[in-house]
Amino acid sequence: MHAAAFRPAPLAAHTCVTLLGTLLAAAALAAGPTGSLTPVARPAGCIVPKYEPATISCTRVHELGFAAVLTSRDGRNLYTLGGIDERSAIAVMRRDPRTGGVRQLAGRAGCLVADWTGHGRFARCAPAHLNNPTKFVLTPDGRELVYLNGAGRYPLNAYKRSPKTGALSPVDCCGPVRGVACPSEVATSPDGRNVYVTSVTCTGHGLSILVRDPSSGRLTQPVGKAGCVQRIAADGCARAPTLSFSPSGIAVTRDGAEVYVEANGGLFLFARNRARGTLTFRACYVAVAKSPCAAFSQLWLDAPSFFDFTIAPDGRNVYVAATPGRIVVLARSPSGQLSQLPPPRGCVTATGAAGRCIAAPALRGNYFELTFSADGRTVYAGRGDGFVVLNRDRTDGSLSQLPGRYGLVRLSTSTGQNAPSPDRFLYVATTLPQKGGPGQDAYGLRVFRRTR
Repeated sequence: MHAAAFRPAPLAAHTCVTLLGTLLAAAALAAGPTGSLTPVARPAGCIVPKYEPATISCTRVHELGFAAVLTSRDGRNLYTLGGIDERSAIAVMRRDPRTGGVRQLAGRAGCLVADWTGHGRFARCAPAHLNNPTKFVLTPDGRELVYLNGAGRYPLNAYKRSPKTGALSPVDCCGPVRGVACPSEVATSPDGRNVYVTSVTCTGHGLSILVRDPSSGRLTQPVGKAGCVQRIAADGCARAPTLSFSPSGIAVTRDGAEVYVEANGGLFLFARNRARGTLTFRACYVAVAKSPCAAFSQLWLDAPSFFDFTIAPDGRNVYVAATPGRIVVLARSPSGQLSQLPPPRGCVTATGAAGRCIAAPALRGNYFELTFSADGRTVYAGRGDGFVVLNRDRTDGSLSQLPGRYGLVRLSTSTGQNAPSPDRFLYVATTLPQKGGPGQDAYGLRVFRRTR
């Protein structure tokens, strides 16, 4: 019989679709559940400073920093901030959205370095007002990068960002800022109209409010009480709710209606005027109730204090890294009211607290830095030797540790400086063990691919 007689009949279209779906599901299962991480192979899978030995097989970058790391919302760039005194710097890199790898921008566009005189000449990097930089943020439209110095004449600075290359150029943006002699943290409003800066050190101990001009990037501070909140109403600021007000962490809700501030171990909530960006005190919570603040027990159970907080990208939940060793899950209503989810979904601990919380065995320790994936489906809880990977339920925001080996990523160290990309990668500041043995480790960034 002719060989053609043995040819199988063509598969029906629905059968092909079914087979394709099965293959894709199998591939996803092999890669791990949503949110799980796989290290990217070297050299794209790690980034180290240019001065590290040539034997280290990683991408090499001039002036790589570790004080703060972020990716642009369009996914095109990775930026790092760090250094001390005259070694203060910002590194500018281009991302490959397919591999997660980076390359530094060519020439002086690839980095900014400290120039305290304003007359410096640098062959490899552009000069900038950098002095022990601490934090930075990109405006929601991606047009400016705003960074903070630890001290000095230029506490707040802004740079224009090229939407094509990610290169930075200076903006004549900022004069003296009332309320923040030594800034600690910075946040932008979702509409891009305001920048908020806190100060937990030096003599400021305040919260500054700045208005942003989207066309020029210039930042200006409103006069009088509209421009800042300070514990004793110094510098013409509005008086803070308590004399102990010393703000550090800050975040703006997605709807732009509220600003959350961590201050001296307390959580302070301010209503935000969407038109002007001004703030009005609404409520505060501390370990032991003292007017005008309520006790933490009004919001959550079994957690006398907290270390950090973060707001979910969709604005529906607030997560509190509380001590001892738990993450509290709060629901946020459209009106801004907070309430803990009912047990056990309202908290996560290593043991489950006798059924009162969800058990996440890898969640050991007292302090956790919380980082969200860009899609809001995964929370990475940083701890000293890595981070715990938690799934976020899209219905109520409750958290659960990913199963088995997917629930914990071990590292030599972890600074908590994690930068998720808008596609599928996570950049983590850590030490990178080398073949030379102890003492040969390099400090850099690890690159992980996230399963979607």
